[in-house]
Amino acid sequence: MGGLLNDLGKYSAQFQTYIQSDIGLINKDEDDYVDAQGLRGKIDHSTAGAHLIWNELSIQGKLGPVVGQLLSLCVAPHHCGARPHG
Repeated sequence: MGGLLNDLGKYSAQFQTYIQSDIGLINKDEDDYVDAQGLRGKIDHSTAGAHLIWNELSIQGKLGPVVGQLLSLCVAPHHCGARPHG
């Protein structure tokens, strides 16, 4: 579930334009085209799910905000550059 929520932002128009430009569905001559290589790793897609979790849980009683914050922190930050040690 966390992975799906993390990827919720991939449905945004900005991310779709990025992907479509990267794989050639948007031609370089079109107005919508973006430099996908230059944007790699810079298009936010993980915070949309975190916002959704927070918005839904923050209004749910006393523990809702705490649970919402904990779950939001699990979804959003895995792209921050931290790598697991193994």
